[in-house]
Amino acid sequence: MKLLQQYYNSRLLHINGNIVFAGLLSTLVVARFIDMLTSWTNTISYIVVLTAVIDAVLDVGIFSWFHRLSTTRATKRHKQRHFVTDVATIQFQRVILSPLYYVLAVTFQGMLLTQGMARAGSVVVAYIGALLLTRIVHTIWGLKTGLFK
Repeated sequence: MKLLQQYYNSRLLHINGNIVFAGLLSTLVVARFIDMLTSWTNTISYIVVLTAVIDAVLDVGIFSWFHRLSTTRATKRHKQRHFVTDVATIQFQRVILSPLYYVLAVTFQGMLLTQGMARAGSVVVAYIGALLLTRIVHTIWGLKTGLFK
């Protein structure tokens, strides 16, 4: 319980954690969905674009839900931040970083599919790799702008 409270009290941990959890969950759901589309298309560009669109929608929704849970359980100091403003600020920064994230993910996935990797595997490897790289960039940005205070 103490570990969970530390998670909620640290904006650095819970913002990054929520983004990573949302990214992983959306990646796994999208990977399964894309894998089921075998009979629909084998065109790599369609697969890559469809993956990106579905991932974007799921990721934003899941992150907002996770962030809502963590802000309602956070300490009084964190409750003072208005949820909508807080999520909007975080999502704005994520929108700015989205081109980097999706260029990396789409490029990695396309390369992996071209090399013969399975659809689901290409989604998981490409999107987790892109997630980790953009988390580093966003964390540095958040530390410099005060997002995590």
